[in-house]
Amino acid sequence: MILVDNIVTLKKRFPECWEIVKAAEEKQSEDLQIEATRAGVFTLSLATNSGRMYLHSKYDPMTEAEKVLGKFPEIQKYKHVFFYGVGLGYHVEMFSVRYPNTAFSVYEPNISIFNVLLANQKLQKLKRIESKVDK
Repeated sequence: MILVDNIVTLKKRFPECWEIVKAAEEKQSEDLQIEATRAGVFTLSLATNSGRMYLHSKYDPMTEAEKVLGKFPEIQKYKHVFFYGVGLGYHVEMFSVRYPNTAFSVYEPNISIFNVLLANQKLQKLKRIESKVDK
């Protein structure tokens, strides 16, 4: 159901983005792995030459997202924030709650990661999201 809702959102709000995502369906990476964490949410890892690289905490991605945002108190001074890399979007979700009046855009350069996001996280949780993907 999450994926269907996200596809509807992309088709309606970002039709060009949806066309890129749809065209890249065959490019799904098998190097990605989604795993449950101790905190009851998912984390995402990518296979590298030296092992698995986790995009989020293996234990509590939401707490990690809060800590990351806490490192940038000056964010509140800005009218717009750009996120390069979304992963499963925990930091973006936390940002949208903490700074509801600050506009933001996201850019996920890895179409496979973006597809995992679409399948596992509701885009509506990322309020006011403006997303783009590479062709």
